[in-house]
Amino acid sequence: MTGKAKKIIIPPAEDLIQMSKYFVRLKGTRPMLNLYPADTKLSTIIRECAAEWFNKDQRMIFNADIDDFLRQLFEAFADKDVKTTAILTDIKKHSGMGYQSGGVSGINKYHSDKSRVDSRMIRRKRR
Repeated sequence: MTGKAKKIIIPPAEDLIQMSKYFVRLKGTRPMLNLYPADTKLSTIIRECAAEWFNKDQRMIFNADIDDFLRQLFEAFADKDVKTTAILTDIKKHSGMGYQSGGVSGINKYHSDKSRVDSRMIRRKRR
């Protein structure tokens, strides 16, 4: 053979144990979120968020870490102290999907907007 031999790197034992527990837990289930291929925008941002969540390097984030991150994120939403509507409205607003503002209120007041502070009409420079 003329090709070079490839070097095989075996992950540490604790990572193998963690991965095997992850696959045992998923046995017979269907994943809710498909992150294949790994170079898509969605999988990249979820990997970045999981790395930030666990204070790890992005290259050290495995599928088990992503699964734990998503589980902990939605468990945090399940707490009664969290205002989920405020968080989801903010996410909708920044993603631009399904968010509608209140708009201009009043009859024929296209030159004014309603103040968020005291609900008075504020005059704008449009006609």
